[in-house]
Formats: sequence, structure tokens, C-alpha cells
Amino acid sequence: MPLAIGLAHAILLFSGDILVGYAVIGMLCALLMTRGRVSLAAAAIVTLPALGVWGWVDGTVGLGGGTGYASASAPDYLAGVGIRAPDALHGLSLAPIEEIGLLSPMALGALMARGALLEDVPAHRGRLGRLARWGLAIGLVGAVPLAAVLVLDPAHTRLDAEIVLGILGVLHQVSGLAGAVGLAAGAAPLAARWDPRPAARAPGADGGPADATATPTPPATPTATDPPPVGARGPLGAAVRAVEALGAVSLSAYLAQSVLCLLLFPPYTLDLGARSAAAGAAALVLAGWLLMLLPAVPLRRSGRRGPMEHVRALWQDRAHPAHPAPPTPTEPAEEPDDRLRRHPRWPRHGTVWGHLVSDRSLEEPHEAAARAGLPPRAFDLDHYDWPASAREDLEAAGVSFVGDRELTRILLRSGRG
Repeated sequence: MPLAIGLAHAILLFSGDILVGYAVIGMLCALLMTRGRVSLAAAAIVTLPALGVWGWVDGTVGLGGGTGYASASAPDYLAGVGIRAPDALHGLSLAPIEEIGLLSPMALGALMARGALLEDVPAHRGRLGRLARWGLAIGLVGAVPLAAVLVLDPAHTRLDAEIVLGILGVLHQVSGLAGAVGLAAGAAPLAARWDPRPAARAPGADGGPADATATPTPPATPTATDPPPVGARGPLGAAVRAVEALGAVSLSAYLAQSVLCLLLFPPYTLDLGARSAAAGAAALVLAGWLLMLLPAVPLRRSGRRGPMEHVRALWQDRAHPAHPAPPTPTEPAEEPDDRLRRHPRWPRHGTVWGHLVSDRSLEEPHEAAARAGLPPRAFDLDHYDWPASAREDLEAAGVSFVGDRELTRILLRSGRG
């Protein structure tokens, strides 16, 4: 589904679409996740030079004298579509080669998620601090040289040596990966401090450990009446909550941003692209992003999906409808046993949490959660967060228990991974 949305986006709205590359390389990363940590680490290292190629292109692109995307200056919308369509199809055909550099940060992120590095802040606080300091320092040192050239000599009238600009671009791109890790490591403790979720709600972390392990149920589990963390109150907590809400509808926001730019910048709409400097255009885009926070917050509070998230969920249900599995000798027909659930592992609010998901339908988790007594607020886009104390209730509801590797394999086989 992301691949189809990305292709439509690249043709109808914006030539610089990223969804196609993310979808193609993301499928490869999902496959590697079933092979374990060693495969992910090897993939991150092997594909790192591809990021360097991107950096070389970024550093030297100004020498070509280009003026940006040709479709941005098309005389009318259909002419723009005519320019974007062949480019999008060409990009799709070469995505496994041209976008392979994405696998390095994706695999690195999967490794961090498997170790619950960002979720279990107390256990990893020292490591997160070191990653934040070193990662941000390396990222800053690597970014400054090329940034200085682009600011002080944007037309390359004084520095036009391709090899120098290319090396600066490679340094900028590769060090940026370290900077991204540092930024994530620095944000994790802040997110834990200003966690906007109530105590009965676990974080909707997408990653997990490589192998599920049994975890003892803590003596006490927070209740829905417990007050939220202190950091969740006040203006800063509200800001964190708003950004988190926008992240929950990121696909809708991403496409809405392109629609906004299409209304503002081309010659056949308001033509602000020709009448605005780069700073002015950036200010307009930032203002649009801030406006998107307004509908995102009430959607998050009510537990509703964004428009494109809803479309994606409907497509998944229609493409992979629920159907009863045939009984096997080890799986009696009277046992539903058709929902998949990870063992609790992510610590938060004095307990540990897991995910309740389905390999057949997005409706099945709702049914199983209702039978197990999980509150509706525990639903997070495509799964339920559940505390360790809910294990017996989930077992009584007919839920299967699998590790993360097996879960990934099952979801991939079902087409829902």
C-alpha cells in the first residue's frame, strides 16, 4: 500500500516523493529482521557507502546549474503530471539500486528497536547519553563544512572544485547518520520525561527485541485513574502531545503538505514559488505544518485515524480478509488461537508491556481486546498495548503467544508485515 500511495503521490503531486523508496527498501529490511541482529548489522555496514554516493551528489548538485524540479515550473497541472509520471516510473524501476542507501539507517533503527534502546530509558540512560553526545557532535562537525559553503558561496563562484565539494557532501551525509542516532538518543529521555500518555497506556513502539523472553508480572499495575507523569502537564507537555499526535497521522500530513505546496507555489496556482525567496517559502511550509497540529490533536484524543491511515486500514482488511484457519492436530478447531501477541518486554509506568496484533484483520484485535478487558484507549493505530498483568485474560480470549522473529515471519506471510 505505501508503494501505491507513493507512486500516486509522485505522479499527481510532487516529484520528490520518498514513499516509493521507503516501501521498496523497507520490504528488504523487514525480510532481514527475520534473520537476526547479525544480518541487520551487516546490512547497515555494507550499504553505508551508498549514503556516501548520495552525499557526493548533494555536494556537487549546485555545479550543474539546475533550477529544481521541472514540474514545479510547468504552465499547468496536466503538464506537470506529464513531467512527473515518466520520472516516477523510472524511479520505481531503479529504486532497489538508487535507494539502497536507505537500508543502512533502517537496519540501524531496527537494531536499536530490537534492544528496546529508546523504549527502556532507565536501563539504557548511560548509553543513550553517550550516543547523544557523540552522535550529535559528529553530525555537527560533519555538517558544518558543506553548510558553510552553501551559505557563504551558494553560486560556487569561489569554490567550484567538484572533488572538494563531493568529499564535503560525503562527510555531510555519513556523519548525518551519526547525528540522527544522537538526536534519537537525546530525544528518548525527553520523551520519557514528558510522556503524554496516561499511566494505563504503553508507548506504541514499533520495534522490539529479537527474541521474546518471559518476564515476571510486577506486583502492581497502574490504573486508568492514575495521574499522568508530571512532564505531561504544562505547555511543554502539550507541545509534545501535539507532535506525537501529528506523528500518528504522518502519512496524511505528508500528503497534505504536498497538496498545500501545490496550491501555493506553481505558476498555475498562486505562483508564490517565483515571488518568494527560499526563506519565505520555508516559512510558509512551516506554517502549514503547524496548522496540521490543530486537527491531529483531537483525532489522537478520540482514537481516530487520519484520512490516509483509514484508507490504508481499509485496504489491508479487503486485501487480506479474515477467514477461519483449518484445524490441525495440535490446534483444536474450538480454540480461536488466531491472534498474535508479543510477550511483554517494554518497560513503562512501573510494568512491562507488549503488543496485541493480528495477521488477518484489524478488527480481530478489537474483538480479542474486548474479551480480554483491554480499554479502548490502549489501541494505537494497528495494535493494542497491554500490560503484563493482562496475560491470563488474553490467554482466555484465545490469543497466541509468539516471539518477535516469528511474529515478523507470520505477518510477512500474511501480507500484513
